[in-house]
Amino acid sequence: VWSPLGGANALLAWIDHHGPVDGMFVFSGVTPAPLAKLSDNATLAEACLSAAHVANIPTVLLATSSAVYGAGNGTAMRETAPLQPANDYGRAKVAAETVCAGWRAKGTDVTCLRIGNVIGADALLLNAENASVASPLRLDVFADGHGPQRSYIGPATLARVLEKLASSEQLPETLNIAAPSPVTMQSLISEVKAPWIATPAPATAHQNITLDCSLLASFFPFVPGASDPKTMIAE
Repeated sequence: VWSPLGGANALLAWIDHHGPVDGMFVFSGVTPAPLAKLSDNATLAEACLSAAHVANIPTVLLATSSAVYGAGNGTAMRETAPLQPANDYGRAKVAAETVCAGWRAKGTDVTCLRIGNVIGADALLLNAENASVASPLRLDVFADGHGPQRSYIGPATLARVLEKLASSEQLPETLNIAAPSPVTMQSLISEVKAPWIATPAPATAHQNITLDCSLLASFFPFVPGASDPKTMIAE
């Protein structure tokens, strides 16, 4: 594992010791937090891509986020959907993706991985760990009686996806990363048996913010049940 803080010289030294590198995953990033400098997402992308270029690493897979799309229009968003980020984090990830264009022009193949929600690292299940009867989760429920629906992926499946992409050729410039079918938040909460109460969804809430992962499925053969809440949580 190489840190972009070390710069290209540190990466070259690592390669000199360990041998040539076929590709680079970039998971360095800044997430929302008090005083977080979200603009560093683009800075980190620039540092990693610059080092990859100097070290003649031909392929880079850079983690961005499905937040680049914003809320969308209620239909599953493909990679060609307009980028309309709804917050500073999404805008920072768009800026990181923009950095990639210049390095593609210099001959580096860069694929931006627009990752959805990863089970265990998502806000819903992290909050569920602290929920109690006295302090239950509150979940928006819409006019049809259902709650929000989102795109998730289990961590073990995510690892297998990354392994497959690392050995794939002719990857697209952007790729949605999630299990094939979206899931309801209710189903996830029920699976972990967290106490929750329904609250009427405000007019500003969005019921369906989901990803179309058909392009990913052309590179990675998902097994049956990859979108099942029980399976993802077990991972």
